[in-house]
Amino acid sequence: MPVELWFSPSDRTTSKIVNAAYSTEDEALFGLFSFTNNDIGDAMIDQHLSGREVRGIMENINDLGSEYNILNNAGVQCVAHSLSGDFHHKYGIFDVNSTDPQVVTGSHNWSFSAEAFNDENRLVIHDYRIASLFRSKFEKRWQELTVPVHTPGETEYRVWE
Repeated sequence: MPVELWFSPSDRTTSKIVNAAYSTEDEALFGLFSFTNNDIGDAMIDQHLSGREVRGIMENINDLGSEYNILNNAGVQCVAHSLSGDFHHKYGIFDVNSTDPQVVTGSHNWSFSAEAFNDENRLVIHDYRIASLFRSKFEKRWQELTVPVHTPGETEYRVWE
């Protein structure tokens, strides 16, 4: 399987994530500890506005410069990880069912610090099996965070357009 390996700050790692996002033809999913990078956020919004399905799970939604509210306000479905334990993932899944499914993963948060200051790594894996495994885990977490647990006497609704 084709695998790309990039390091920051020397390899302009963010541009590889942006390129993967803009190559999306159908679906972009992401699970992130911290997401503060405007360029990647803009790419996700552009893909959403172009009719692609874009969904994400984020842990640190209150980080300075967080993309969480910006993405949600643009109509991108993002949920905050509210379960116990940190959601310390750093991955994007692009077009699982296409001719070029991609998983972007590694230590690199989607943040300016990861791009400019930290010694980070990023893998881009082009493989249906790996992308399917990541998507399966993403969907499990998504379900846990978006399907309400009904407690007698309480009503909760979550609607996504």
